[in-house]
Amino acid sequence: MTDPVRQRVLDAVEAGRLPRGGPSHLAALNLIDEFPESHWQDWNAACADRIRSRAQHPRCRCGSFAEIEADGRCARCAGFPS
Repeated sequence: MTDPVRQRVLDAVEAGRLPRGGPSHLAALNLIDEFPESHWQDWNAACADRIRSRAQHPRCRCGSFAEIEADGRCARCAGFPS
């Protein structure tokens, strides 16, 4: 990984656009080889669960998959899902 790419990944992790402890984050820190295969199997299963749950929830116009409050508004922006 080149230094500019590494910095962009670390910036994205800090901004919340990439998950902390994920494959990209650990690769940017040169730690990816220190984790056993079972860690990545668990990581992949958790990712699949998150993707499945997002597909079952309405998506707001703001683009987030934030929980929908009791009044039907997005918990992130307080707008209504599209």
